[in-house]
Amino acid sequence: MGWCIEAYESDELSMRLFDRITRDMLVLPVIIHADNGHPMRGMTLAVFLDSLLISRSYSRPRCSNDNAFIETWHKTLKYSVGYPANFENIEVARIWYADFVYWYNNSHQHSGLAYVTPMQARTGEAEKLFAERNKTIQGAMEQNPLRWISGKTRIYELPTVKV
Repeated sequence: MGWCIEAYESDELSMRLFDRITRDMLVLPVIIHADNGHPMRGMTLAVFLDSLLISRSYSRPRCSNDNAFIETWHKTLKYSVGYPANFENIEVARIWYADFVYWYNNSHQHSGLAYVTPMQARTGEAEKLFAERNKTIQGAMEQNPLRWISGKTRIYELPTVKV
């Protein structure tokens, strides 16, 4: 994930952000989904994305659920312990946000990822954790089958991505 916190919004700053993301993270998305704000619709960013053959899609006006993933992200951010109502200055905001991003990716177990962190899912560590969980739960069922009336246990695995 790439992000930045600036004192103002502009398509020039958006272009710099996407330039940094594509270069430093060695990623080249096929499509970017964004809101309808000027920073994401401005000509500077449009020319940059076109030069990389990156398509764009935009949320419909007043439809916050067009990008449910980022809406969920923002809810987690805003309801997290320690989220300040205001930041003292831009540097404090950047430090707080960087710490949050690190926590979200490396410590926060996501229900949508069967209670592993995004980093565990990306690195393959989740598969080992799921194997251990599934083995433990299967052993518990064998020791005390009356606890599982249906005879079925939960199987931990990463969700499949629908394309």
